[in-house]
Amino acid sequence: MKSRRDIKIIHLDESQLHRLLRSFEDQYLEASGEHLDSTAFYERYTAGEFDHPYGMIWATYFEALQRRRETDDPDVRAIGEAVTSFAVPVG
Repeated sequence: MKSRRDIKIIHLDESQLHRLLRSFEDQYLEASGEHLDSTAFYERYTAGEFDHPYGMIWATYFEALQRRRETDDPDVRAIGEAVTSFAVPVG
């Protein structure tokens, strides 16, 4: 088990978030043969498709990007920034 000091927090800026969403799109295309951009994915996700962890993660990043774009409210932007920060093991 990794100790707390073996974890690094990574913060994603908007361009990194776009790259991450494109990565989800590319992975979906490779797995299914269907090209689906994140906006179309999210429409289908909110209609009840993609009810599995992969879809939930993709939707979370998409929602964070939308929140960051929709407001200048620093509290709401902070929530989007918190969602786009995640811990990764070091070493």
